Amino acid sequence: MVSIISIIGCCILSFLYIIVYKMLIKLRSSAIKKYYNYIWAALILVIALIYPNSFLRKASFEFFYNGKNLREIFKISILACILGCFSGYKTVDKKYDFDFCVIFPVFEEILFRGVILSILVNVGLLSDNYSIILSALLFGIMHFQYFGFKDYAIRYVVIAFIGGYFFANIVLMTQSILPSIFIHMVFNISAVEFSKYRNIKSNM
Repeated sequence: MVSIISIIGCCILSFLYIIVYKMLIKLRSSAIKKYYNYIWAALILVIALIYPNSFLRKASFEFFYNGKNLREIFKISILACILGCFSGYKTVDKKYDFDFCVIFPVFEEILFRGVILSILVNVGLLSDNYSIILSALLFGIMHFQYFGFKDYAIRYVVIAFIGGYFFANIVLMTQSILPSIFIHMVFNISAVEFSKYRNIKSNM
């Protein structure tokens, strides 16, 4: 029973962004609308610090001393660069690009790999492999809350699922979310820079 409740809890946490937004938007505050990403990030941080088994609380740099880990991180970073170029991201403005390159990678990793993956692994109902797949699936589907149920959103969902699969694997391999945060940032920065490159080419 506890295992099923934990999995349902993970599903609810996956859509924390839109759930809290819908609650706060009723306050009709322009400040909330402007700084919502940071409110969401602060809430994730509180959850990750309260949850005793979160990978955020166990974050370490020990993976630096393992050559195999570093090779895997390097390979997945290269893959992240390539995937980022095909993400379809369209640069908006400097503030949103900053959030996309820093805030979202850091706090999505804290939520999905730091908390949700940890819950799925520790709940005892699923093997590590199934925990990885389910966390990646939730990470992919979660992107509908950003883009809505539109045709172009499918690309984001599929790429997010692929990324989530590799991010979760690297977290379990290294027992730290620091490498996955780094790789996620590499992916998003690559997406932004390629978007800027496309804009320059189209204006030539």
